[in-house]
Amino acid sequence: MDAPRGQLRSEVVDALRIRLTQLATQVDEPLHLRISDLARSLQVSQTPVREAISTLEQEGLIQVVPHRGIRVLPVLAPEVLQWLDVREVLEGLAASLAAQRASVSDGQSLDAILDALPQTEYDTGHPSFVETNRQFHQRILDLCGNEIIVRLLDQSIQRSAPRLRMLRAPHRAGQSMAEHREIAGLIRQGDSVGAERAARNHVRRLRDEFAASLATDAGVMQNSLE
Repeated sequence: MDAPRGQLRSEVVDALRIRLTQLATQVDEPLHLRISDLARSLQVSQTPVREAISTLEQEGLIQVVPHRGIRVLPVLAPEVLQWLDVREVLEGLAASLAAQRASVSDGQSLDAILDALPQTEYDTGHPSFVETNRQFHQRILDLCGNEIIVRLLDQSIQRSAPRLRMLRAPHRAGQSMAEHREIAGLIRQGDSVGAERAARNHVRRLRDEFAASLATDAGVMQNSLE
């Protein structure tokens, strides 16, 4: 990486967050890593890696172990369910604030994001669907005007998203888009109570799908042992 110091630090934080979060979903026990190995893999000096580690430790992704490097903390299913509980409240609040503050044109901008996605790409694994989903939720956060909600939601998503990506629910794409349109309509109408309810239901359904998939996986594993 070859960039100005501030930009380099930001790039190293992002690169390590992605890499370590992926690792956290693949292990059941804490994983020890050396700072020198991380720096070598990113082709940077240890200084920006140490600075990035300070940020990631505050986010709860890792623990610093004196004289040993870092310990990557596993993201286990119960933690994901807890993060989704938090995310439900935060996304509901964000939608409520957006409905209170958004103009008609702001509300229409949410519809425009959804309209840009062809129905042929209604697939939770399709890159265009993933990007549309990101833009839609980001636009609500922009409209809510609360930076604390934005930061807390970002942390929630960073910790839970890797395991949620393992969820295979093809039927969720069309249902998710319908839920998005309901949320957009309520924000456009200035219905803060309805927007909060719809946004919370949207996340709750995702949580229920994830919980159901865990139960199914547990059943399959139990059958394989019998």
